[in-house]
Amino acid sequence: MSDFGAFLRSLRERRTPELVPRVIELLHDQDPEVALEAVGVLVAQHDQRAVLPLIQVAQGKDLLFLSQIVTAVGQLGGRQARGYLFTLAAGHSSEQIRRLAREALERLQKQPGSRRGDVGALSLIHISEPTRPLY
Repeated sequence: MSDFGAFLRSLRERRTPELVPRVIELLHDQDPEVALEAVGVLVAQHDQRAVLPLIQVAQGKDLLFLSQIVTAVGQLGGRQARGYLFTLAAGHSSEQIRRLAREALERLQKQPGSRRGDVGALSLIHISEPTRPLY
């Protein structure tokens, strides 16, 4: 990877919230390695501002990239993340993506401070099969 890629990797090791908006822009980079590295940096920054842009950039991407986004959104957590993961778990056309989304939701549920009301929704995911793909 380039010097720029090495610079991005170094951002994983320290919190730099002022750079998060610029890293979000890199999600749209033409170089897929830069875009994936930006995903890793955003997760390492633990910044909720990244959740919606991650969700948006996932639209229309291949399953490999989408699986990285699902994992990233699951690690960042929050209300938007839960809603997105629930939607994927309930209705994505790929079993792999549905499984990853369910697993991410389960991890979020186990985190301290998670809402008890989410447990029922998780139960529904495990027993229902999608009737049509949502993404």
